[in-house]
Amino acid sequence: MLIKCNNCGAEMDDCDIRCSKCGYINGKNEENISNKPKTIEELKKWYIDSELPNEEITRFFIGKNIQEPRAFGIYKDENTGNYVAYKNKDDGTRTIRYEGDNEQLAVYELYMRLLEEIANQNYNIKHNISKKVPIENIIEKEEYTEEDNSNFFYNLWEDIKEVWLKKILIVLGIIVIVVLGNAFRKDILNERNDYYYRKSYVDSDSYSRDRKTSSSSRDSSSSSWDSSSTDWSSDW
Repeated sequence: MLIKCNNCGAEMDDCDIRCSKCGYINGKNEENISNKPKTIEELKKWYIDSELPNEEITRFFIGKNIQEPRAFGIYKDENTGNYVAYKNKDDGTRTIRYEGDNEQLAVYELYMRLLEEIANQNYNIKHNISKKVPIENIIEKEEYTEEDNSNFFYNLWEDIKEVWLKKILIVLGIIVIVVLGNAFRKDILNERNDYYYRKSYVDSDSYSRDRKTSSSSRDSSSSSWDSSSTDWSSDW
């Protein structure tokens, strides 16, 4: 059966979880969110049980109306009695994701956004990404100056000198080993000039060294969570 979205008025199936046009939750289909936190207090408990970092690190404030930029939150407006799920963008402007008397829907909005951010943080940790870089910064054409050009050739010359220095040291080392080896061999032959002597050396003392590998300690969520990787310019 088709119903109208309570937010934008677009038609949607009554079994849909969200409106396909604006993403607003279908309040008539509450069975889909019945197993999630339903109240602000339940969401607080879920946050603590999940051992997430402090709210100042994640920037998710449950039960608080934070006015600072870069903040997600949910609270109950004591004046209107409405529940508000919001996001403060990096420029300080606020986006209201939900405002109404249905606490469960408000909680669900912030809960799903928090899950999305946890997935984002885990991805960044796995791929060693410390911060999202806007695509325009990646493709932006850089302007090189003469100073940049001279620095480039200077660094190139330094790299070449370093590589050749290593090669020269290796060659000199080989020469020293060969010369010393020949001198040592000549001394042996002179001492035993009455007969030809060849000795083969067999190293019978084999040994192995055990490497103690300590399991790397798991990074605490507090040290690995980087809220700067969050897309603070988007509406949600």
